[in-house]
Amino acid sequence: MEKTYAAQARIAEYDMKSNTLNRIGKSVIASGLLLAATLSAVTPSQAQQASSVKEVNATSLRLRGGPSINHATITVLDKGDKLTLAGSAAKDGWVEVQLPSDAPCYIFATFVSDLGNGTGKVTGDNVNLRLASNTSNYAIGQSNEGDLVSFVLGSDGKPLKENGFYKITPPRAATGWVSEEYLTDSTSSAAPAYEAPKQGGVTLGNPQAKKVDENTPAQPASGDDEERADVPDAPLTGSNLIGEAKAFRDLDVTFLEEMSKPTAERNFTQIKRLYQQYAEVAEDAMIRAKAKERVESINRVEALIAKMLSDAQKESESEAEAINRKSAEAEAEAEAKAQAAAEAARKAAEKASSEKAAVEYIAMGTVVSHGRRATYPASHAITDKNGAVIYYVRWLSGRLENFVDRKVGLTGKIEEVDGWDRPIIVVSQCDLLESNENADTSEDK
Repeated sequence: MEKTYAAQARIAEYDMKSNTLNRIGKSVIASGLLLAATLSAVTPSQAQQASSVKEVNATSLRLRGGPSINHATITVLDKGDKLTLAGSAAKDGWVEVQLPSDAPCYIFATFVSDLGNGTGKVTGDNVNLRLASNTSNYAIGQSNEGDLVSFVLGSDGKPLKENGFYKITPPRAATGWVSEEYLTDSTSSAAPAYEAPKQGGVTLGNPQAKKVDENTPAQPASGDDEERADVPDAPLTGSNLIGEAKAFRDLDVTFLEEMSKPTAERNFTQIKRLYQQYAEVAEDAMIRAKAKERVESINRVEALIAKMLSDAQKESESEAEAINRKSAEAEAEAEAKAQAAAEAARKAAEKASSEKAAVEYIAMGTVVSHGRRATYPASHAITDKNGAVIYYVRWLSGRLENFVDRKVGLTGKIEEVDGWDRPIIVVSQCDLLESNENADTSEDK
């Protein structure tokens, strides 16, 4: 199974030139509409200066994957949680912070060596850190060769592994964004968080890493699309509904963009999940109703696509069957033609044999050498069954040496030549009658 993930990793995880920003695309917009996330956060790194530590002053503050509400929620922070700034400059009222130690974070297992004691060592450069155990989720940071990571341990004490990814405690390189409006300077000197694991005399693993039951489902975060959520004394306002409606319209745009793709490339999995969440928890009743309609529409589209693909498969199989049938018919036809040709050849041979029998030969006998050096006016002799020479022969258009010691029938012209004691046949046709008359002659004697 690891080999299967390796090819995927070398394309999507081990890219020296890209940190996957180009892969966010429309999925970032859709992900920004998520109405669910994991529960509360613990605190980040002690290694930062006191001035870089901020305290959350709102209930249920969303920590997001980018500097806007259009980015996916990573986790939800509680009032009083402390965060360490990551060092980047604020953007449009948003600041980048290190992820809390219990925020979701995954790394591809192919590029991590398990050192034991809940610690792993990264074996490649620019290895992406992700929110989920797949490459569809965009990167929230990167680790390099030699970096140490702390595994999240399962109920059996072993590192959790999903789809070829290790679940780890977010290292300092894993960051998110929060609205600066809901942060104040912390009164403590530093945000309590784990130190990165080390080797050589220092305890490995994250002292704050939790053992979790992999069968325990993530708890959804509730609230509207503002960065504060579930504030008991904050009633739903018109601006809340406007924000929810805008996010829903953005999801509709993503849905239409997906619909514009070729049928075989459409994937509504995440879009459908977001619509289902809107149908269940949206504040606006009209949006809930529209979300249910969208889910039903996607179900119909998915059923239609499945039917089209099934029909195409059946058509392809039918075409293959037709091709096989035609191929078999062609082979049978070729075989029949071959048999017909063989039969025609046999009949032609029989006809030729019968025609040979009807020829009136002027002489029949066995071809032998005449014992003379001369090849003209005769090159061979014809003997009877007793071996006596009855004619000398020459064949200008054929080779009598190919018929030596074979019985033949001859047609042609007979002529007398001085110095030759037998007539000479000038052969016009020579037909093979038997293969070896001499053997028969010796037996007759």
